Amino acid sequence: MIDAFITSCNEVGLTDEQAYDLWRAVWSLIGFELQWHEVNRAHDQKKPWMETVEPSSIEDQYPALARVLPVWNTYAAKYDVRTHIAALVDGTIARYLGG
Repeated sequence: MIDAFITSCNEVGLTDEQAYDLWRAVWSLIGFELQWHEVNRAHDQKKPWMETVEPSSIEDQYPALARVLPVWNTYAAKYDVRTHIAALVDGTIARYLGG
């Protein structure tokens, strides 16, 4: 798989080092996603932390988090890591190639 990844990166103009860096970034994202799912499975019986916080109690110190907490589960239900892997790859290629 790594050989095909590096080859594909080379074909669009990335160097071997840039391909390696992108490989690491993609797999870091995938690794985090897998860990996130494992933690959620391990704590299925517990109430998620974001449901234990009242947004109004944190809005002075963390206004953005207070705004997002009420819709956190909606965002989580729609999240698809594939979309963000594609954006990471597309953005990296554009940055390296000046696009």
